[in-house]
Amino acid sequence: MVVSTGAANPAGAITVQLVTRGGRVDAASVSSSRHLDVAQRLFRGRPVEHALATLPMIFSVCATAQACAATAASENALDIQPDPRHLLARELLLLAETAREHLFRILLGWSAWLDMSPGVDGLGALGRMRTAWGRALYPAGDAFRPGGGELLPDRGVLAQLLDELQRLLAGALGEPADSWSARWQAMPGNDALSHWVAGGKAVAPRMFGSVIGRGYAGLGGSEVMAMPVIGDSVLSALLAGDSADAFVAAPSWSGVPCETGALQRQCDNPSVAAAQQTYGNALLPRLLARLFELTDVVERITRLVDEVAPAAAGPAVAPVNGSGIAQVEAARGRLVHWLRIADGKVADYRILAPTEWNFHPGGALAQGLLSLPVDGSLPQLARLLVDAIDPCVEAHIEVTGDA
Repeated sequence: MVVSTGAANPAGAITVQLVTRGGRVDAASVSSSRHLDVAQRLFRGRPVEHALATLPMIFSVCATAQACAATAASENALDIQPDPRHLLARELLLLAETAREHLFRILLGWSAWLDMSPGVDGLGALGRMRTAWGRALYPAGDAFRPGGGELLPDRGVLAQLLDELQRLLAGALGEPADSWSARWQAMPGNDALSHWVAGGKAVAPRMFGSVIGRGYAGLGGSEVMAMPVIGDSVLSALLAGDSADAFVAAPSWSGVPCETGALQRQCDNPSVAAAQQTYGNALLPRLLARLFELTDVVERITRLVDEVAPAAAGPAVAPVNGSGIAQVEAARGRLVHWLRIADGKVADYRILAPTEWNFHPGGALAQGLLSLPVDGSLPQLARLLVDAIDPCVEAHIEVTGDA
């Protein structure tokens, strides 16, 4: 039998192929048609300003993270030290995008699994937030230029956006984020999870109730380790070297694939750690890590909205020669930009996205898929695991065999 889900995407895609035999997943392959050299092809020989203006339009998913990484890498290459107020504003923009991406996955993906309406109003609000945060901070649209643009925070609009974000989060959790977080502090671990799920009617507790009730909490686990801290100098050498193309296509650390994202970043959270002690890096801890990161991010946004302050635009950039790197924690994991500048123009540019780590041919998804049960739900379970790990492009799932 052959089952296929997904459709062609000109931006490239992840293709997951499962082969079943004898009542088990006999083989799982993960391949990518993503255009990993797009930055080199489009920007080599072009001014740095052109690259910074164009990147967010090319990478529409996590565009803010891409812009933050590109700007920081350019500043590193140009030896520019931006005003700390610009750095704080960029952090706010990055966190707002992370919250938006997590909420989209919850409202769309989790609702689809539960066969419930995602809520048009909520999706519409998230759609409006794509550009609203940037306009509220940098009305001239120049947030991502070396040294920073003209920062003029509109506190009224920022407060409205924060209120909307908090409302959407409370709607997903079924209660205000403060009370949700307090229950875990009072009763950390799996007992708090059971207590929350038992009485919840919102999308998040219902999702966990479904996963636990169907026996899916431990699905998709693997031995893949969380990505460690990797120094800028080490990554620069890898991205500038002769084997850079191969490293970007299938990155590994100490000879093995790693994973990055919410589960890696939330591994020290007591409740996530308790879930991992029971289930490893399987489905339920991944979902729980997304929720804890979302509540943490909204709390940080709340603080930054109060702290952000006006700042003048940075000075004009003088053409120089140099290379620079930046690492940014995007919604889906660690994003790295490296570029080399010669006479004010891009001479080389490489991007290492979290999708290449997480959807490595031998990575967390490829290993986790081998543990899925082989029955009529296999394509849906594969989709659930793919969405939990979360690529930045469309994913196709194909099943061949006796499932």
